[in-house]
Amino acid sequence: MKLSIDCLLVLLLFVSPIAAIGTSCFKVVSALVGRPTHLFNKFQSEICDAGCQPTVPHWDLWTRNNTFVPAVRSLMHRMNVPHKEEALFKMGDDVALTIKRSCGPMLGGGTHICSDAETLAGFGNCFKRNFLKASIKHLPTLIPMASEESCKEQLRFLEGDELWEETIPQNMRDYAKVCDSLGPFEHEELSSMAFATHSRSLRPIFRPLQLRHASQFQPLVPPSPSSLGKPTAAKTYTRTRKWLRRFFYASLATGVAYGIDSQFYASSLTRTARTFSLGLLVAIDYKINFRPNPPLASSIAAVHARNAERLSDLLRHNGGLYLKMGQAIAMQSAILPAEFQHMFSRMFDDAPQNDWKEVEKVIREDFGKSPEEVFGVSFTGESGKGVMERKARASASVAQVHWARLQDGSEVAIKIQKREIVQQLAWDLWAFKVVTLIYSKLFDIPFYSLVPYISERLSLETDFVNEADNSENMAKLVASESRLRDRVYIPRVYRELSSKRVMTAEWVEGVRLWDKQAITRPWRGGWREGSPGCHGTPLDQPGSSADYRPRAGKLKPERDYWRGHNNRGGLGLSLKDVMTTMVDLFSAQMFLWGYVHCDPHPGNIFIRRKPSGQPELVLIDHGLYIHMEPGFRHQYARFWKALLTFDNRTLGEIVKGWGVTNPDIFASATLMRPYSGGDMSTQRGIKGLSKSQRAERSYEMQQAARKAIRDILGDETKWPQELIFIGRNLRIVQGNNQFLGSPVNRVKITGIWASRALIESPDLSLVEKMRNLGRHFVFRMVLFSTDIFFYFTKVRQFLRMGGGMEDDLEAQMQVMAKDMGVELNHEVFEGVTVSSESPHLLILNTPRLSLFRTFTLGYFKMDEPPIIDFGPFYGTDHIAKEHLVLQIRQACERFGFFQLINHGIPAAIQAAILKHSSDFFNLPLEVKERYDQDIGGFNRGYERLRAQNFEKRTKGDLKEGFYLGKDLPLDDEYVVHGRFGQGPNKYPAEVSDPNDFKRIMDEYHDLMIDLAVAIMQVLAQTLDLDQSVFGDLRDHPASILRLLHYPPQEGNADLERGIGAHTDFGAVTMLLQDETGGLQVWNNVSSDWVDVTPVPGAYVVNLGNMMMQWTNDRYLSNLHRVINRSGKERFSVPFFYSGNPNFTIRCLPNCEDSVMGAKYPPVTVHEWMVGRYADTYGTSEKGIEEMRREPRGDI
Repeated sequence: MKLSIDCLLVLLLFVSPIAAIGTSCFKVVSALVGRPTHLFNKFQSEICDAGCQPTVPHWDLWTRNNTFVPAVRSLMHRMNVPHKEEALFKMGDDVALTIKRSCGPMLGGGTHICSDAETLAGFGNCFKRNFLKASIKHLPTLIPMASEESCKEQLRFLEGDELWEETIPQNMRDYAKVCDSLGPFEHEELSSMAFATHSRSLRPIFRPLQLRHASQFQPLVPPSPSSLGKPTAAKTYTRTRKWLRRFFYASLATGVAYGIDSQFYASSLTRTARTFSLGLLVAIDYKINFRPNPPLASSIAAVHARNAERLSDLLRHNGGLYLKMGQAIAMQSAILPAEFQHMFSRMFDDAPQNDWKEVEKVIREDFGKSPEEVFGVSFTGESGKGVMERKARASASVAQVHWARLQDGSEVAIKIQKREIVQQLAWDLWAFKVVTLIYSKLFDIPFYSLVPYISERLSLETDFVNEADNSENMAKLVASESRLRDRVYIPRVYRELSSKRVMTAEWVEGVRLWDKQAITRPWRGGWREGSPGCHGTPLDQPGSSADYRPRAGKLKPERDYWRGHNNRGGLGLSLKDVMTTMVDLFSAQMFLWGYVHCDPHPGNIFIRRKPSGQPELVLIDHGLYIHMEPGFRHQYARFWKALLTFDNRTLGEIVKGWGVTNPDIFASATLMRPYSGGDMSTQRGIKGLSKSQRAERSYEMQQAARKAIRDILGDETKWPQELIFIGRNLRIVQGNNQFLGSPVNRVKITGIWASRALIESPDLSLVEKMRNLGRHFVFRMVLFSTDIFFYFTKVRQFLRMGGGMEDDLEAQMQVMAKDMGVELNHEVFEGVTVSSESPHLLILNTPRLSLFRTFTLGYFKMDEPPIIDFGPFYGTDHIAKEHLVLQIRQACERFGFFQLINHGIPAAIQAAILKHSSDFFNLPLEVKERYDQDIGGFNRGYERLRAQNFEKRTKGDLKEGFYLGKDLPLDDEYVVHGRFGQGPNKYPAEVSDPNDFKRIMDEYHDLMIDLAVAIMQVLAQTLDLDQSVFGDLRDHPASILRLLHYPPQEGNADLERGIGAHTDFGAVTMLLQDETGGLQVWNNVSSDWVDVTPVPGAYVVNLGNMMMQWTNDRYLSNLHRVINRSGKERFSVPFFYSGNPNFTIRCLPNCEDSVMGAKYPPVTVHEWMVGRYADTYGTSEKGIEEMRREPRGDI
C-alpha cells in the first residue's frame, strides 16, 4: 500500500519540479508531506478493519490500476496537458524502480500488510530518504511543464477533500469487497490483469514487479560476439560543453537547495549565507578604507554611511532574530559613528504578522489541540464560549499578540511565537558568533567574549516559559516590598494556557508612558474610581460602563469613558510621581533583589490611576532579565555610591576587580554624564589630538574611541557581562525621564537606593550594617549638591531658558564624547512599542514611532528627504518648536520634500482609507467608469488608467485614480461661480460599505485640511513671517483628495512610469503611501533619482509650484515620480492643498530679489490650477472645459 501511494505522490509532485521555485509549487510539496501517514490510517480503517489481509503485490496492482492512473489523468486533464502522460509514466517507472531497489526488500514478497504496520512505517522513512536522490535527474525533463499557474491547479486538486476523503477511500472499500476472491499472485495473472484499458501507457510502470515475481529460474548466459554489434567510438565533449553542463547542474543544485531551505528550513541557510557574504564585504571595506585618506572613498564618513546601509538592509531582509539583534544594538548604538546611529534609528518598525494558519499550527504543535479547545473560544459565536481575535493586535520580530476573552470572562493577551523562529534561532545565533569572532580578530576589539552571554539572553527571550517564570518571580518580589507593592503591578500569567512558544497573560488596560497628555489631563472618571483594571480588578464587560464598539474584526470593547465625552480627559496624575515609581522599581531590582528587567522602554510600561488618585505602574514583557549574584550586587551598590561621592579609591578598587583599565570613562558611561572626580588623564589625552588636520583628527579620534572600548572591556575574563544589560536598563530609564521633562532627580534616587541596599542587604553582618547606616546619612548630605543642581535646572526650564536636568547632562556628555571621537545621538533611543490598532493593549518589544522629544530626530541623509517629528508643533516647548522650524526650512531649501511623523492623524483612519481605496479599485472597470471624472464636471470621480501623461515620450501614466474634495451642494456660491476644486463628490454605491466609504472620506478630508493649515503656519515661520500670513487660504480651499492605484509594471519596461516625473501644482502635498515603495525624488546634489523609503504612518510632504512663486524660488518644488517594479500593487492617497481659489499668489515681500524683484507675475489660485491641469489631461477635453467654466459673477 505504502509503495503505490508513494508512487502516486511522486508523479503528482513532479508535475511542478522544485527548480521552478514558485510559491505555489512549494505549497504543493507541503500539501503532500503528511499524506502517506494519512492514507495509511485510512487503509487501516477501510481495509484491515474489514478483515481483508492483502499482500503487497496484490494491493500495489489494484491501487495503481484504480487510483493512480485515474488521479494522474484527471490532473493532466485539469492542467490541459494530456500529451504529457507518457513522460510522466516513464519518469514514474524509473523513480519507482529506484525506490523499490532501496526500500522494497523491507516489505518482503508475501507479507500481508495489515499484520506488519511497523515494517510499513520503516518503509515510509526509507522512501523519504531516497526520494530526492531518485527524482532529481528527472527535473530537466519537467521544467518546461512547470509554471505558477499549473502549480496552483495542482494545489487546488491536492488540497481538496475529494481525492483524499472520497475517491481513494472509496477505492479502498471497493478493494475490501473483492480481496477475498483474488487468487494467488502469479506472473501470468499480472500479465493478464495489466490494465487492459491502459496497457500501452502503463505497462512500463509495472515492469519491476514482473521481474520481481517471475517464478522460473534462468541462469545467466554470456552474449555471443556477433550479437554485440559494430563498435562505435566513445562520445567526446568540448571543454565549453563540460562547463555548461557543470554550470547547469550547479544552478539546478542551488535552486533545489534554495527551495528546500525556504520551504522546510525557514530560509535559515540562505539567511546565514547572506550574513557571511555581507560581513566579508564590510570587513574588507573597512580593512582597506579605514584610514585618514581612504583610497576607495571620499572620507571615513562615506565608508561608515555605505556600510551602515548594507547592515540595515541585511537586518531588515533577514528579519526575525536579526531584527531583535538590531534593536538590541540600537538601544546601545549612541557610541557608534553618526551614520550608524541614523540607520539604527529606523530599526523600530513593526514586523509583518503571520497569518492565522501559521498561528494555529504553533498552538496545535505546542498543545496538541486547536485554539478553540485550548482557550475555550468560538469563532462562530457559539453560546457559552469565549471569543478571540484572529488578527494580531501587535506583531514583533519574534512573536505577535492576540486578544481573547476566556469562558469565565477574563480578558487575556495571547503572545504567540512566529513559527519560523524555532528553525532560524540556532543558525542565526551561530552566524552571530562567527561574524563577531572574525570582526574581533580583524579590528582588535574584544567583543567575542561577550557573545555567548548575549546569545544566551537572546535565546532565553524566545522561551516563553522563561518569560512566565520571570514575570511570576517579579510579581513575588514586588509584593514583598512594602515601598512598591501598592505602586507597581505585574500582570498575572495563565500557566495552564502557556507553553514554550505561547504565553497567555492578563490583558492590561492603561496609558502608555509616551502619552504625557493622557497622563496629566484632568480625570473625567467617577469620584474615588480608578482606571479600568487598576490593581487587578476585573475589567468591565460589554453592557456595563465599558463602551462596547466592536469594529470589523475587532471584538475588544473600548474602555475610555474616563476621558470624558469630548475625549480630552486624562488620568490626572503627576509626572513626578510616575517617574519616581519607575526609578524606585528599577533601582530596587538592581540593588535590592539583583533581578533586573532589561527592556524598560515606554512600550513595556503602562500607567493607571488608583482610586486614591495615585499612579500605578504596570510592567510587561519579562523576557529579558539578568541575575546579579549577591557579591556582584553588593559591589555594584558600592560602585554607585563611590561615583556620587567621588570616592576614587573605592571606585578604582572595584573597577580594577572588573578588569576595567580606565575608571574615568567607565564612570562617565555609567552616570551618562562626564565624571570629573578622576585623574583627568582622558581629557589630557584628547587635547593632544586637537592640532591634527581634519581628516587625520577624525581618524585618530575614532581610533581613540576604539581604544576606549578596549579600556572599558579591559580583561575579558574579569569583566562582569551583566553590565551590558544593566547599562541598557539605565540608559532607557534615563531616556524615559528625559522624555517626561526630567521631573525627578534620577541620579539621586538611584544613588539613595544603592546606599540603602548596603544597609538592608541580608548578606551583611550587624556591624557592617551599622557602619553603612552612618555612611548612608553622610551620603544623603553629600547628595544635597545634586538637589541644588536639579532645582537650578528646573528654574531654568520654567523660565524657558533651557531643558531639564537630563537634557543638560546629555549635552555635557555629548561634548565630552565628541572630543573622544564618539557622536552621541539621542535619536537612537527613541523607538518604542506602539500599535496602530489600539493605544491600550499589551504589546511586545515592537518599537515603531518616535517618542522622546529630541533635537536631532530630523537628521539629513545625504541622499534622502529627512524624517521630521511634527509633535513639537502641538506642544509648549518653545525650543523644540524653533528646532522644528529650522528642520523644515532646511528640508524646503534642499529637497522640497520631508517625511512627517507624530502629525496627529489617527492610524486607524489611515488604514481605513487605504482599505476603502483598495475596495473601490477592485470593482469591475464598467462599474468604475460610471463615476468617470468627466461626467458632470467638477473634476470628481474616477480617473482612467493612463488618463494623465507627464512624460510625453511614454504611453501615459500606469495608474488609475479617484478624485474627491469637500462635498459641497450645487447652490454653494463657489460652486455656482465655477471656482476650481469646488463641487459635490461622487460616492460609489458598489463598494462593500458605501456609508462607511463616505464617512471615512469626509472625515479624512477635514483632518487633512487641519494638518495642511498647520504645515502652512510652520512654513510661514520658516520665512520669518507671522504664522497667520497664509490664514486666508483656508476659506473655501481648493483641496483634492485623490485615491491612487498603481498596478505592477514590467521590470524591463524602461519607459514605463506609474506617474511620470513632475512637480505638484498647488501649495503643499501630503502623501499617505503603503509599504510597497516606488516613490523617487530628484537629488539636485548627486543629479540622480533617490528612493523615498516608506515609513509606516508617516506623511511624505512636498512643496508645490505655488510655494516656489511665493518664495521667488528660494524654496524648491522638486521633481518626483513613481516607478512600481515591486511586482505588487501600490496604493497611495495624496492630499493636495492649494487654498482659496480667489487668493492671489504673489512674491512675499522678504523673498524679493533686491535687484531683479519678483520672478513671477501675480496669479490667482483658480487661474494657476486650471492651467496646470490642462497641460496634463490632454485627452480629457470635456473635463478641462468643465474646469475652465467662466464664473457667473464675482464672489
